[in-house]
Amino acid sequence: MDFTRGRIVCSKAGRDKGLYFAVLAEQNGRVLLANGSQHKLAKPKAKNPAHLAMTAKVLPPALMENDKLLTQAIAEQISAPPQTT
Repeated sequence: MDFTRGRIVCSKAGRDKGLYFAVLAEQNGRVLLANGSQHKLAKPKAKNPAHLAMTAKVLPPALMENDKLLTQAIAEQISAPPQTT
């Protein structure tokens, strides 16, 4: 798995440990993250990839258009049971 736009990740370290975010982009060896509440789309958090745990869930671009949609989408995805293939 890679840090593609929309992938949901969980912070493993720092003040935001245990919080879920959506990946916006990779830049200069860091991953830019937003969750719509603490870290808005307009001002994403830059985080070291080693401090992130990836999930298999990826949000569609339509759910990343504004902070409110992003917050709701992340909450729905992390409360949903894991998908089996």
